[in-house]
Amino acid sequence: MTRTGKIARLPRDIREQVNRRLDNGVEGKQIVEWLNALPAVQSLIAAQFGGRPVNEPNLSHWKTGGYRDWLERQEALDAIRLFTWGAGERIEAAGGEPTGKLAACRAKPI
Repeated sequence: MTRTGKIARLPRDIREQVNRRLDNGVEGKQIVEWLNALPAVQSLIAAQFGGRPVNEPNLSHWKTGGYRDWLERQEALDAIRLFTWGAGERIEAAGGEPTGKLAACRAKPI
């Protein structure tokens, strides 16, 4: 799903910072103030949103959409890291063969 709100249109690195701040429990008001002080956000707001700054309802909407998607990706990445942890050693032990690579990853208990 393509998101089109104010926060969704921000550069990826800023969205990542928003998500990390939300994940760390930073208050919405602080995030909104921080966002509105960024030059990249000010430019986007002026160009695409008639100068109307990011507000707490915008952030709330992001939390139920883009942030939730981000959390799901983080959980998937964590699962992949856990699944492949130590795979290098297991691949070497399997002789480095392509079929041994998958077996080596699968051999790691979760």
